[in-house]
Amino acid sequence: MRRARRYLVLVTAMAALLLLAMVAAGDAGYWRRYFAARIANDPSIPLQLYQPRATISGGDGGAMPRAPAEEQGLDPAALAIADSAAERQGASALLVSRNGHLIHEHYWQGASAGTPNDGGEWAQAVLALVTGAVVADARLDAGESLTALRVQLDGARLPGDWHNPWSARAQQYFGRDVEPVFIEALTGRDYAGLLSSLVWKPVNAGDAWVWRGTTAVRSTCCLVARLADWLRVAELLLNDGVFEEERVVPAGWVGQILPLWQQGGPEPGPEPFVARGMFVLRGVQGSRLWLLPSQRLAILQVSARPQSGVADETTLPNSIVRGIVNRTAGSGAATDLHNLVPAH
Repeated sequence: MRRARRYLVLVTAMAALLLLAMVAAGDAGYWRRYFAARIANDPSIPLQLYQPRATISGGDGGAMPRAPAEEQGLDPAALAIADSAAERQGASALLVSRNGHLIHEHYWQGASAGTPNDGGEWAQAVLALVTGAVVADARLDAGESLTALRVQLDGARLPGDWHNPWSARAQQYFGRDVEPVFIEALTGRDYAGLLSSLVWKPVNAGDAWVWRGTTAVRSTCCLVARLADWLRVAELLLNDGVFEEERVVPAGWVGQILPLWQQGGPEPGPEPFVARGMFVLRGVQGSRLWLLPSQRLAILQVSARPQSGVADETTLPNSIVRGIVNRTAGSGAATDLHNLVPAH
């Protein structure tokens, strides 16, 4: 018993000394974030620990155009099925847009269109859009900028187990090492300002913020924006960089960046996607943004808790795609669902 007590005292003293050493080295924030994630067993850490921050100034944040689902060629019964699937998966929100119109929104657990949400991987799509806008605004070489973008995104996909605080992945997740944003060096302007002026204000999104690491803005993660504003990002990706008839990024740029999120191999779910050309962008805690450019369809599911077990990324979007009716929808072209959905 005495030996066990001495061992406990020794371990506690060593932990205290280690903590003091970390604080002295200026790593207190890193370790607060790391231990918060370990306690929750989830690398998506509380938003209040994302410090310091850079504000992304937006517009007045007005609502996107709305339309009934039927008017945009979607059966409301399919959306009801999707609501049930989202609720079973612990979602806090399900938003659907088609042809630039918000046609469905359902919230749970106190969420709303204005709830701030960490986009996770969605921030990488925003960086890609900003890069395209910079190419047009600063007349940079598109090929060189696209290559630099790929390098930055590849650098964000680091190996290692986040549970190991000295792994490359943990260093990235919890904010010790951050790669400088390449477009800051190319333009001499800060990323937050570029994002605000070239993308966020043109799409009239509300104010957002991005986490600044110790040396640079964290451009490939940790962009916190209102739930409704992630649909504005989706609209740019669905409509070749145009938002409400205003071109934000050069024509053809989205076609070059979307394949960066093309999924390889079988889709994670009990069935394959029923429509070809579906893209999946993964957010935090199992949140998903599905994009079907051929139908100008975006599906945003925000999760309130980490997903357990094998992810199902196909059932919910398939239920909505199956609800597309065989007629012209808004500004989209008429579509034969026999071609859109095999064996339909």
